[in-house]
Amino acid sequence: MSAIEYEIIRKRRTGAMQVVSSSDFSLKRVKVVAAQDVFDNPNVSLYCLDEPGKQALFVEVPPEVDLLQDSFMFQAQYRHAQKVFGVSYETLQKRSDELGDWWDDLSLIYSVGRCGSTLVARMFGRVPDCLSLSEPDVYSQIVGLPLTEEEIVQRLRMCTRNIWRPVAGKTHLAIKYRSMGVEHATLMFRAFPDAHYLFMYRHAETYVVSAMRAFAYPWSPLWAFSWMYRLPIAKQLLRWYFARNYDEQIRFASFASKFTPRELVDLGPVGVLTITWASAMQQCLAMQQARIPVLTLRYEDIVACPTDVVAHLMQFCNVRPENIPSTLEAMSEDAQRDSILARDKRRKWQLSDKHRDIIRSVLERHDVIRSADYQLPGAYRVFPRLHGSEAKAAEVAQRRSVG
Repeated sequence: MSAIEYEIIRKRRTGAMQVVSSSDFSLKRVKVVAAQDVFDNPNVSLYCLDEPGKQALFVEVPPEVDLLQDSFMFQAQYRHAQKVFGVSYETLQKRSDELGDWWDDLSLIYSVGRCGSTLVARMFGRVPDCLSLSEPDVYSQIVGLPLTEEEIVQRLRMCTRNIWRPVAGKTHLAIKYRSMGVEHATLMFRAFPDAHYLFMYRHAETYVVSAMRAFAYPWSPLWAFSWMYRLPIAKQLLRWYFARNYDEQIRFASFASKFTPRELVDLGPVGVLTITWASAMQQCLAMQQARIPVLTLRYEDIVACPTDVVAHLMQFCNVRPENIPSTLEAMSEDAQRDSILARDKRRKWQLSDKHRDIIRSVLERHDVIRSADYQLPGAYRVFPRLHGSEAKAAEVAQRRSVG
């Protein structure tokens, strides 16, 4: 089995948060190498798929770069990439068949975003026998590809078995997705029915506030959208862009199909973020309707009673009891440190009555999730057991997160 080594001529990403793509690099073919050398290289990891070329692209980073310690693996891969290797789907499939499910436990962390999922990924990283990957973005890329369900399942299985090389002593693999990854959760279950499925969420209003503060940084797409949709000429350009990319937008956020491209633009960033939130919640409901055993956790409960929630989460994922205390040490860290989403880089942004009206109008279009405080059936709950000072502390924590 062989692979192709490429030289990186130029890095071409235009935004830190955009979904990975084979067009992120301008590449020059160098030589043919043994595929096994690529798989065995401890500095090489799967980055994305090149669907037109029917190959997977792996990147090599310097030995001193530890991708397992980065809050956003895909950003670190791009930033530190020195070489790229192309492995054909045929070769990767053979490798996938040889490896099989090389882990004893597989934990998959889905979320609406901005609800503590990165922290949970770091918690898994504290477990001695666990490999914890925070946002390998090939899964987001697959969501955006126009593939059949059978093709999606095949690629999910192939990529997951090759997302990281097997490491001696590591028998538990945890993968934390970006929010759009949940769009394929039911198909992931077809590929890995024995995995532990987690879904994390929070109140829609606090989600919107957190997302605006984190993602509307200068010159980001959300920042540009925030300005452009207010200007008549720019608004027309946005409507053309949304119409041109409508099918892809629906793949990333299925609830968007309830809105026309014109409506998506007119709702502005708050409305689009609410649609993103509702889409993820909708997919969790689909998992429950498909009888997938998914543990649902609320951010508010984690803030209010972290010890109880984390213990329950880890037990659900088959983490040994003696390893649970060490996971709580991650609570004192900024899970997104050294990234554009670090606490010290967040912007000020306040939720207004007009914003609340937009959120309300969006959710009124959903058949089930019709309020910002919608709570998923069967969620692990802490609040009902809180009393006195604990209940007061939880209420204050939630208000602060709204801002």
